[in-house]
Amino acid sequence: MDQPTFVVGLGRSGSSYLHGLLNRHPRIALTNEAHVIDVLSGLVDVFTTPLTERNENLGIMGVINPDYAPVVLSLFERYLDTVLKKFFAECFPDKDFTHWGDKLPSTKAVQQIHAYYPHTKFIMLVRDPRDVVCSFVGYHRKRFGDDESKAYLFAPENQARRWVEVYDELLAELSDYHLVRYERFIQQPAETMEGILDYLGLPHAEEVFEQIRMTDFLAYQRTSSPVTGSVGRYATDLDPENLAFVEDHCGPLMRRFGYLDAAGMQLAAAL
Repeated sequence: MDQPTFVVGLGRSGSSYLHGLLNRHPRIALTNEAHVIDVLSGLVDVFTTPLTERNENLGIMGVINPDYAPVVLSLFERYLDTVLKKFFAECFPDKDFTHWGDKLPSTKAVQQIHAYYPHTKFIMLVRDPRDVVCSFVGYHRKRFGDDESKAYLFAPENQARRWVEVYDELLAELSDYHLVRYERFIQQPAETMEGILDYLGLPHAEEVFEQIRMTDFLAYQRTSSPVTGSVGRYATDLDPENLAFVEDHCGPLMRRFGYLDAAGMQLAAAL
């Protein structure tokens, strides 16, 4: 167990399918949004929040006497690696793995894990945000039906803002990562996985490619059928007002990732 490996990015970008494929590899142990790393990274804030002062990020008051906080933080940092090794060993008792990590940790957790493990490998998933917001809306309908109590969480404007927030923070933190475009992933999964395994320095295990041949891409989670219909679905699923908002709010990053050219036109090469 010597290579931290994390799948990062925003949901509805193929992360569940990628997680399933990676875990078919005999040397990879990847939890599915366990967020254990997120909790551990949050403890750093707990340990460093002065007594009686409020930590706005966590919404808590400082509770540790400042005379002892440095000792607690020192012990935490000293034994973090031991805790993580035991956690993954117990989660994957039948695997002799070398690569371990989680799917879709928070960006704050990414910062912490990067600080503690500078050699971490990051696989960054990205998808056209116009299709992302459509997928979140469709996911809400599929999972919650007519229940509108959570609709605001999946609203196009909220998801567009989250898309920008997540990728702005990831790009600011990471200089070394392997970028996986959702659009290419669904069209060329085998080739995409070859590139990922090469980046991780792992052999092309047959178990991974057998899984690709045997499974339907995200059949249990997708909100469009066939899956290739998930590319460019915004043209029919997103109303003009929301489309304009997404392109305006996400435009700079869309151009950086190749989803728009300088004039705001979609680039076919990105698909």
